[in-house]
Order: sequence, then C-alpha cells, then structure tokens
Amino acid sequence: MSGMTIDEAAKHLFVSPAHVRRLLELGELLAVPGHDGGEVTINLASTKAYRAKLEAAWQGYTDSEKEGNDPLGRWQQ
Repeated sequence: MSGMTIDEAAKHLFVSPAHVRRLLELGELLAVPGHDGGEVTINLASTKAYRAKLEAAWQGYTDSEKEGNDPLGRWQQ
C-alpha cells in the first residue's frame, strides 16, 4: 500500500479529515502523484513521517513536565 485516503489518514493521525486537507495544503502531507479519480490519495511515507514528528513532540513535552525537569520548583512542596 503506497497511499491512503483522507479518512484513513485522519484516523491514523487522530485528527479530523479537514485537518488532513489543511496538512496537504501546507505541504506537511503529500498526495500521491498521478492519481486520477475523485478521491485524493495521500503518500503513506509522508503520513508516517508526520505521525513520528507528532509523537516526538509529545514525548518532548511529557519529558519536560517530569519532576526532575522543574527548574522553577513547581513540584517541590
């Protein structure tokens, strides 16, 4: 499988189909070139890369919120 529909990509990324369309407009996701027909097919590799980017950002956020990473002492009583 080299591509997925907008609905499949939305489920894979945990976002709405409208957000997937916006990601296509912004170039964050790529459409499969030369696809004829009414429905857009999204490049599978770009979808996986975008999801990995989201997961890395989430991991960075959660790592920064741990007790040991609290320079302001919010976690200390």
